[in-house]
Amino acid sequence: MSDIQMTSDKSAVKAAKAPKVPTASKHVRRLNPKTGRMSKLKVCGFAFSREDIDTWALENNVLQKQHAFNRRFYAFEMIVRKLPDSMRWAIVKPHGEEGGLKCIVIGSNESRQDLINAYTPGRVTLVHNALGKDAGQPKWYYLREDIHDL
Repeated sequence: MSDIQMTSDKSAVKAAKAPKVPTASKHVRRLNPKTGRMSKLKVCGFAFSREDIDTWALENNVLQKQHAFNRRFYAFEMIVRKLPDSMRWAIVKPHGEEGGLKCIVIGSNESRQDLINAYTPGRVTLVHNALGKDAGQPKWYYLREDIHDL
């Protein structure tokens, strides 16, 4: 007998809505010819939660006696300052969650050059060097454009 209990009451069983995870961009974003709306801006990069930044700060002995907010702010600034000016950070939507994450952006679907940057392995290496460790491969995220509402 199966461990899954079947029910005929459809209202009792709600299908879990899968989070919308952006796919890797192959093209620069453009207007949808049917709706006339611009496609969403996606960025490729490394996203960091507060806990991720706290862990990095602890591993690198950054302002351990300071308030957590100050420590996270300074730690993230230290990481970003190790990167070239062509790399920026942004607030992105986490996959399947609310809120926002700080993300070091290596590329996007905004322009042809930004798309090329997203697939340039050397840019990933720059982030790994700034972090002092291998952070894996970058992921695609939707840019958090409603940041003023947070």
